[in-house]
This record gives sequence, structure tokens and C-alpha cells, in this order.
Amino acid sequence: MLYNPFIHVRLDEPKLRFRYNLHQHPRIGLYKYGPYSAYRIREINIKIITERHLDNSIRELIRRLTKGYGRYKGFKETFYLTEEVNINDSDYYSIIVNDENEIEQMYFQVAEEFSSKIGVIVFALRDYLINKFYAKLKALRFKYTANIVRVQLLKESVLRKALLDPLSMEYILWNLSTAIYTKCNGIPWVHYGSILPAGIFIGIAFTKPKLTKEYTSSKEIFCYGVMTIYNKYGIHIDTRVTPIMLQIPKNRPLPKTKGLFIPYNDMKNLLREIINRYNPPIVIIHKSARFHEDEKKAIDHILGNRDIDYVLIHIEGFNPYRGFTNSQLKFTVIRGDLILDREKPNRSILFTTGCTAIESEIKLRKRPGTPRAIELEIEKNMSSFNAETLAQQVLALTKLDWNTTDIEIRMPVTIKYARKASLLASALQVRTIDIRDLMWYINT
Repeated sequence: MLYNPFIHVRLDEPKLRFRYNLHQHPRIGLYKYGPYSAYRIREINIKIITERHLDNSIRELIRRLTKGYGRYKGFKETFYLTEEVNINDSDYYSIIVNDENEIEQMYFQVAEEFSSKIGVIVFALRDYLINKFYAKLKALRFKYTANIVRVQLLKESVLRKALLDPLSMEYILWNLSTAIYTKCNGIPWVHYGSILPAGIFIGIAFTKPKLTKEYTSSKEIFCYGVMTIYNKYGIHIDTRVTPIMLQIPKNRPLPKTKGLFIPYNDMKNLLREIINRYNPPIVIIHKSARFHEDEKKAIDHILGNRDIDYVLIHIEGFNPYRGFTNSQLKFTVIRGDLILDREKPNRSILFTTGCTAIESEIKLRKRPGTPRAIELEIEKNMSSFNAETLAQQVLALTKLDWNTTDIEIRMPVTIKYARKASLLASALQVRTIDIRDLMWYINT
């Protein structure tokens, strides 16, 4: 028999808890059983800022958002609200955008109109405006402190696609309504049971570095390091942003974010704050690049000296691994397929995209292209967890992205939302961020 250096394991699709039952698919679970926080949110308050040429289109989308379309039953029925969602002509505001100051002034003007303490302003704008002012738009929420008025971005291309294609309309309505409900402090679903017996997850990301000073033989660069923290259920509980100064040789090009790290003292200070606040017995840290020696030493100093078990996992999204699918489902890749390496037990390949196994039935994927795997490298494991268990945790953490009702989510929230926070880091005025403020625009 030929020696096979690999072991194939098929992990079960994680289950989610809704109001009345469990289900593996976010959208089906919401449709059948209602949101986890059903009846806890009394009302949804929405106002819309849009450009004049999009006025009729956004009104049609909002009408369907409130009343329903296809299997989407409308705001009140889908999310078990105690009051109707009424959006009147006075809730629409037209804007002509020449610069970011006009957007900011309009946001403040509209935010003052909310009578309740929590609301959402939907910006329906041309794609290039949202791309250009993304960080500024998302950071507006922190400049207005009288109430919680969050921002929901909607690109013109997404709006147009929804109005042209009935399937896209229903899909976009599910995602948009779930995002708005969440931003009004709703909880659409949670993981069934704890992902960790106890402890926390941490995700690390960075902003793009900028050159600040040049010396004779070196240069100084500046960036922000971001840590997102999640409890044992995978629920976001904290985000920390810290400024970082690094010196590199003068002839070396500016590193990409993958070449960055949190220096020894900064990492010690961040971890000390987190450990003192949450007192976890186990810490699982995810990073989209390899851990630097400074980071490893600081982690061991803080966690090792307190007898806290920990695991360092490099989650690599850029790799050559692709899966195979066909219409007969023979040899097809299923989300949850895990390839373990006998010769490198600290390494595994996990497919978080592909066909899905829902209630023991394999469903064909509807997306084009071949499924892409993520590579997991366990750089240090001071816990009792093996590679399969750690991969199961990563798979579970892909299910807790409230920005979409899709099931095929490639990256865990630990990595995805640390990256989202890094995009906003330079514009933020606070150190602690709610994950609801990191949810981005709706994709098709």
C-alpha cells in the first residue's frame, strides 16, 4: 500500500442558535425560527441619505425592506419586532457630494433627527464615493456622541443589481435587513454552545505602514496594530488599537501588512490589559502572517508567567490550494473538509468554502470558481487542543459574521474584523470598538 502523508477529515457544519431552534444555515434559521434576540428590540429607526439620481431606486428597495419580498417577510415579521418599521418621505435626505465635509455635515444634521437613542443612517451613494470615503463614513459614528447612530453603506451597483434581478433582490434584502437589525443592537444568531471550554480568541491585523522619518542608515515607519477579542462563544467583546513605530534599514522597501508585528513592549502592554480585564484560562491568537519573535516572547512572558494556556495560529489565506466540485458531487470539496499533514502535524488545510452539508444533505455551491482553502499553521501550542479541534474552532468562527446571511464565509471573524478595524484605525478617536461599527457595505 502506498504511503499517504495526508489524512482527510470532514468536520461537521457548525450549528447556530436562533430564537426557537437550531440550524446550520443563517438565512434558513432566521426564516424558520427568528433571531436570537427576538422581542428584545422594540423598533428599528432608519433614515436615508442618497444622491438625487438614486432617490426612486432606494425608495423602492426600502419599501421592500420594510414590507417583504419573496421568502424575506419584512422587518417586523422576520425579526420579531414589537412595532412596525415606518419610513416616511421626511426620512429621506438628498445630498450633492463635492467633498467629505458635506457628507459629515449631512450626517450630523440627520443624526440630530433621531428621537430614539439608537438609529441607522443608510448612505446610498455611487460606488466610487463609498470607496473613496469609506473610512471617513464609518468613523462618523464616533464623532457623534449624543446617541448611537450607526452607518450602513449601500453602493449604487448593489442597488441597481437588486432592482434588476429578483434573486439578487431577495439576497440583498436578507443581508441588508440583518445588518441594520444588528446595528440597532440586535443579535441575529449565536453559535450553539461554546467554541472554547473557557477563555478568549484574539485576532491581529495592521494598517498599511507610512514613512515618518529618514536617517542616515535607517528609516522610521508608523502603523496601527489592531486586536479584536472574542469570548468563548465567539462573540466580539473588545477591540484594541495601538500606534506602532518601527525602524527598518533605509534601503529596504516599506513592508506590506504581512511583514509587520507588534513590538515586544507594546505586545506586553496590550496583553496585560486584556488578561487583567478578562482573566482567561486559555487564549487562542489568530494572525494572518507568521508571528514575530518579539510577539512570541511577549506572549510567553505575559501568558506563560501566569500559567495561561495559549495557542498561536497563523491563518494564511493566500495559498495555491483549490478544491474540486462537479454537479454529480463525486469527489467534490465540502465546506469543512480538513487535510491533516502526518509529516507536519502543526499544519493543516481547511476548506471553508465549497458545497455545504446541511442537515446531512449536500448542497451544490452557487458561486462561480473553485473553492479556496485556508492554511492553518500552529506556531505554538501550549494547550491540550490538537490540529483537528483548532480547525473546528476556526470553522465555527466563520459562522459569526453578522454582515451576511451566506453560509460560505472563508475567513473567521477573528481575522476578518481585525482587518476591518485596521481600515478605520487612523480615523477612530477611541480605543474600544463595537463590532457593529466595523460591519461594512452589503455585497451581492
